[in-house]
Amino acid sequence: YGNSENITAHRTTGEEILNDMDRRSLERIDYFFGAMGTSGSSQGITSALKKRNPDLVVVGIASAHGAYIQGMRTRSELQSVALFDPTAYDAIVEVSAREATQGRRWLKKCGISCGNSTGAVYACLRKYLKRHREVDKTVVFVCADSDKYY
Repeated sequence: YGNSENITAHRTTGEEILNDMDRRSLERIDYFFGAMGTSGSSQGITSALKKRNPDLVVVGIASAHGAYIQGMRTRSELQSVALFDPTAYDAIVEVSAREATQGRRWLKKCGISCGNSTGAVYACLRKYLKRHREVDKTVVFVCADSDKYY
């Protein structure tokens, strides 16, 4: 899993998710959705999760061309990030700033305070799972920002 950012995410967040799965008697996680800034965290987390389920579907979320979502990059910007490995993802989905804001508002109604990058992930996973008609699946996403500036 490569560099220090990936290793840290693997050993911390990824392992914490696996430990929580054990406490909840969950056998596997079917999907992981992650916002892509440098992509190191999502790649590190999924390397840990794939130990439990090699068939884990990993969806990376990029900001749409011309959209600014704090902490995220567009597909073209990701190409210049040394950590980014497109083969680590089963799909890369672009999300608009409007969708990110709507996702943040949905989560706020559920009592989850977050920023637009988490809103982008949530908006993407709702749309993605609905489009693929997925039900009864275990999905993980990380709320990696706060609503401090919103």
